[in-house]
Amino acid sequence: MEYWNVRFLGKIWAVALFVIAAGPASASNLDALIAAAIENDQWLVQSEAHERAVRAEAIAGGELPDPRLTASLANFPTDTFDFSQEPMTQLIVGISQTFPGGDTRQLRRKRLDQMGDISVIERALRVAQLQRDVTLLWTDAALADETLRMIDEDRVLFEQLEAVIESRYRSAAKGTSQQDLIRAELEITRLDERVLQLKERRQRQFEQLTQWVPEAMVRSVNRFVLPGAKIAAERSMAMHPEVRIHDQRIEIARTGYHLAEESLRPGITVNTSYGHRDEDRNGRDLPDFVSVGVSMDLPFFTAKRQDMQVSAAAERVAAEEAARLLAIRKLRSMQRDAGERVNQLEQQITLYRESLLTQMASLADAAQTAYASDQADFAEVMRARIAHLNARIEAVRLETERQKTLALLQYLDAEVTPTGAPL
Repeated sequence: MEYWNVRFLGKIWAVALFVIAAGPASASNLDALIAAAIENDQWLVQSEAHERAVRAEAIAGGELPDPRLTASLANFPTDTFDFSQEPMTQLIVGISQTFPGGDTRQLRRKRLDQMGDISVIERALRVAQLQRDVTLLWTDAALADETLRMIDEDRVLFEQLEAVIESRYRSAAKGTSQQDLIRAELEITRLDERVLQLKERRQRQFEQLTQWVPEAMVRSVNRFVLPGAKIAAERSMAMHPEVRIHDQRIEIARTGYHLAEESLRPGITVNTSYGHRDEDRNGRDLPDFVSVGVSMDLPFFTAKRQDMQVSAAAERVAAEEAARLLAIRKLRSMQRDAGERVNQLEQQITLYRESLLTQMASLADAAQTAYASDQADFAEVMRARIAHLNARIEAVRLETERQKTLALLQYLDAEVTPTGAPL
């Protein structure tokens, strides 16, 4: 039997199973939520209980079947019901023991132990999934919080613009109309609508987090912030928990194949019995009898049963091997796609940081200055301010998408390896 090493970020769960690769986290609250999700996950508790049950079944499955005790009264006369009437009348007590053919018991135990090993790998996979899912929800909530903060900041500016428009309109300033005032009020109302939508989205993310993390702990987070970048190294998918589960299923299928082959070997049953006889009619003691026998299975007609079982077991091995290849291809495709996505997002983020945000801020300031000099209309000022706000929000959204893609890469970077240490 093998132990398994699993890398994970967060609290060690159960028998020191998990360690998922991760860089230093910038948001300790996120680490605490991930650790709490692992600690409070009932699926992990269920998996451990299932593993213990399978391990116990493995011990039982490797034992010999119970011996069988028989008792019988042979050749008993029914005319007189006298035990001493006939010399062949016997009280027989026997015991028999069956020995399964070949290595059936050892293979049966090995297969159940291998099933127990799958539970260990499945828990590693579950921890990696919890880390990924909690991080994704946290990042979405951080986007909502940051967007709300930026809208709050710009709302003050829009209110100032509204006050200026109202003042110019009341003083009948040149180039100012009631339409400008209505437009200013409309944009503030639209900001309020966006705030409500963001709060609703944030509440949904909050509810989803409470699926894994205690509600009180989620409520204690004052503000969700984007976690620091955690760059995952590109690894071979052969050690990923999803692939290791398939590896273990292949081993189980191979053990099942060998177990099916053992059905071609005959099982043996050994039996012994003791027959007690009474005195004969003349009062002389009659000798008791002892019998010993061996019976054996004769697997002569195997074409439609044993051979078919072996064939079916071989096909199961082939099916599991094909499933493993499909899993590796899927994970590699996800890894390549996520890597390309990170590169594209980083280029877009750089473009926003180095050019677009500065240019849009300058454009908004220039439009406002031109409006103050009666060289531009108010609609142009509002369009420029709204475009600048949207660009800032888009820059945060791109950074959020980058963090979410990195969280996926971290999940793909998880690995579990057998140590080979005997149990």
